[in-house]
Amino acid sequence: MVVYYKKIGYLQFLFDESVSIRRSLREKFEPLLNAADFAKIVDSTNAIINPTDVLHLRSADQNTINSCLLEVNNIRGLSIGTKQRIKALRERAGRIKKYIKEEYKLE
Repeated sequence: MVVYYKKIGYLQFLFDESVSIRRSLREKFEPLLNAADFAKIVDSTNAIINPTDVLHLRSADQNTINSCLLEVNNIRGLSIGTKQRIKALRERAGRIKKYIKEEYKLE
């Protein structure tokens, strides 16, 4: 059971880290997007979204574009890893629940 809660703590760390990276990504959008296009990537709750409209990039240096793409891929990797860990944790929780029911004869 202790391992279960340690994994929950680790998942919280990964989630907080991805939120931090997403926040830092906002700063990288400024040199890349025009103001009208920037408004398309932020919804009414101030969350970054994937717009359906075409975005027009400002001319920016290659380092800015590369940095932005690296951050996006870092977020994607963290999200995939977090999703896999959550799935494994749910399975573990199911096994713990089953064990407790059997051990203490609960229904």
